[in-house]
Amino acid sequence: MNTQASDAYFYSRKLTGRSDFPGWYTIIRASASILGIWDSIDPDRNPPKTTARSLGSELGASTANTSQISVTPSGSNTQAPLVIGSPTTYTSFPTLDEFRVQETARQQLAHTREGSDTLATSPDEETIMRKYELALDQYQVFALEKARRIAAHNKIFQLIRNTVPTSIIAPVLMAVQEAGAGMVLEILREIKKWWGPYPVTGL
Repeated sequence: MNTQASDAYFYSRKLTGRSDFPGWYTIIRASASILGIWDSIDPDRNPPKTTARSLGSELGASTANTSQISVTPSGSNTQAPLVIGSPTTYTSFPTLDEFRVQETARQQLAHTREGSDTLATSPDEETIMRKYELALDQYQVFALEKARRIAAHNKIFQLIRNTVPTSIIAPVLMAVQEAGAGMVLEILREIKKWWGPYPVTGL
């Protein structure tokens, strides 16, 4: 099956009512599995971590990802990680000069933790370059994988938007608008809650 035929098949399965849910959900799961992200958007595998807004609740909680990447270069004799940027931007990797300053500070911190009140010997340039290149390689691998997963999430989001009518998706999007990086997961959770085989009642 070529890509165009495959896309046409996936987009042909619409969710217009509860009877459509099993077939529609199967297509979403299959598409996400092919893209390698079903593990991160499966509502059954990823239970809610916070009290979130839902179609039957006025409560809200932000789940936006604000964490940073930490890399401990190979050969480092300290537990202090190198913070090299935000996983959502990929634009904060330090320059070599910045890395040199951070590495010197890390070495001094490790020296102080060992009980010494003297200045640590500055790391030599060869060690700095080796650690910098390793950290940069790790960062680039991370950035590529993160970009791939973002693109995959966007593709599933578009699949949902094109197979779910406005009357269903609009209130769902209102309920999950603060989900941030976890929006696709929360969209599926809400849709399954209200249109799946065991809908929420009494709210």
